[in-house]
Amino acid sequence: MTAPPSGNRVILGAESRYPADVSLIADVSAAEAAVQDLIDLDVATHDPSVSPQLRRRLTLMRQRREQEVPGVRVSVAAKMLGLSERTTRDWLAHGPLDPVPGAKPARVSTASLAEVLPAVAKLRELGQDRELLRALIDRLEADRILSSPRVKKSLEQFRRGEYRPFSSADL
Repeated sequence: MTAPPSGNRVILGAESRYPADVSLIADVSAAEAAVQDLIDLDVATHDPSVSPQLRRRLTLMRQRREQEVPGVRVSVAAKMLGLSERTTRDWLAHGPLDPVPGAKPARVSTASLAEVLPAVAKLRELGQDRELLRALIDRLEADRILSSPRVKKSLEQFRRGEYRPFSSADL
């Protein structure tokens, strides 16, 4: 690990990754770059045309990037999400955002921000800005269900016409 630039004091302990005197502009830039990298790596690893070897390398790259910037300030996450700090803190306390364990002051995990940010953008694009939290939780849950290998297999079979209708009487 290299020494921090002069003028930046590093705090030891849980916050050792976070220079104490980093400007908000630098923090915003680093957070935006890290979150966008995680989003891009997630898209690439879920691309069916990506080979298993490349998928493993991309996954390792994502893990390293997440370790470099494990969390961002609540104010930075709020700005990126287009939410108030109060709402962001509520989402951090009650989901769907995850806190960085042991970080003081509280920080939003970069990984959870990378998961939530595209979903929020998509919901806003669809005009679902009013009950945003409820819509977001529903969307994230649907994405989790649809990413299940069993569900994917079933949907592929259905699309190919390989299904047999049944009724509750068949159970």
